[in-house]
Amino acid sequence: MTFTHNAQIARPLDRVFELVNDDQQVKRWISGLEATLYPHSFDPACPVGTPFILRVREGRRLKDYDGVITSYEPPRRLGLRFGDSRFAMQVDYNLRPNECGTEVDYSARFYFTAWLSRLISRVFAGFTRRGMYRHINNLKALAESEPLPSMKAA
Repeated sequence: MTFTHNAQIARPLDRVFELVNDDQQVKRWISGLEATLYPHSFDPACPVGTPFILRVREGRRLKDYDGVITSYEPPRRLGLRFGDSRFAMQVDYNLRPNECGTEVDYSARFYFTAWLSRLISRVFAGFTRRGMYRHINNLKALAESEPLPSMKAA
């Protein structure tokens, strides 16, 4: 199952990528995300293949999802794969500048390990889609709520 979403954000490409790429910033627009942890050394210059743990609040409990960075081409692309014993999810953010700021193409592809998980995912697909749209819309709202740097002459 794959979900896609496109958003136009009236902010420069570098600023939008910073919001997508910085672990502290991501917590501001993905509801429930408590932390991104790196159990091994992390080389920000070459992060592809780096494992991580997403700690997400689901109701009253915290759930950890194991992941890996699958692609990294700043400031245009970030790919992550994460999941647990029931599913894996490949998330890709593709950004490109346009005349209004930045265009964000988001895709999330789910891979299920059991037929029951696949069946349940179909039942809740509408909720899942709305949640993903909400994340990208939160990113847009956060990016556009912050003032642009002033263009003062030196």
